Amino acid sequence: MFPKGVPDLRRGDDLLSRSLAARPLGFLKRWIASDDPIYFNHWSLVSPSIMSSWECFCLSWRSIVLDYTSRSLTFEKDKLAAIAGLASVIQRKTRVQYIAGMWNSRFSIEYELCWKPEEQANGQAPFRVKEYRAPTWSWASIEGRISYRYKRDYDLTGDTQLAFVEDAEIETIDGTPTGPVKSGLIRIRGPLTEKHDGAFNPDDQADPRPKTVIYLTMFALYCDQMVWGLALRRLESGSNQGRYERIGTFCFCSDPFDDADGSVYKKFYYAPKQLIAIV
Repeated sequence: MFPKGVPDLRRGDDLLSRSLAARPLGFLKRWIASDDPIYFNHWSLVSPSIMSSWECFCLSWRSIVLDYTSRSLTFEKDKLAAIAGLASVIQRKTRVQYIAGMWNSRFSIEYELCWKPEEQANGQAPFRVKEYRAPTWSWASIEGRISYRYKRDYDLTGDTQLAFVEDAEIETIDGTPTGPVKSGLIRIRGPLTEKHDGAFNPDDQADPRPKTVIYLTMFALYCDQMVWGLALRRLESGSNQGRYERIGTFCFCSDPFDDADGSVYKKFYYAPKQLIAIV
């Protein structure tokens, strides 16, 4: 992809729109072989000196996902295979569980799950691939540019985390941590709310919306009376009966005029917490 060296990414630069001065290819090799903190560039407005190495790395990985998913692969099935080498090296350095394009680390994986698909580089709407490639909670199950609308930085935003991943299982075809995914699930505990409407941002606009949408509240921001998280569908048949699949994300705010007492915020914030499995 970069025969003259790894590009030097700066804030605001886009590989698709401009040509950048290339760094020597040895830069990435030296970083992999070194004991340096786990980050190479990030979009943080916070000084790296007050961020942990892992926080820097998480922001770096998001920038990689954002840039990587802006591109088109010849074969859709290669979505995870094309970054498996990089993921394998990072997994050995960090010893953090790699789960279908994401890193299962407490207090960061929950933010990673709140990814949002946007239109593809060719202008087409994002869609979930028909041939199984990854669990529905992974961005790798979607064709489209991935962005992280919430918690794009490790600053003091004042948000409250309400849902926590308790376990993650990934089965790969070849048995390696970064190999082609055969199946996967996460077990997460958080507030669940049922609503008979489709007021969420769908991952795939062509996917028929269920009559009942299950809302898993992941985070809340009291000062703005805002809650956000995942929109789910309960599976009623098959081997995954009783489990859930992701169908989108949501973000609800209490209207100061129509909802002065914050009933919308309270409904999702104080909903009963349940342990569920998402596939």
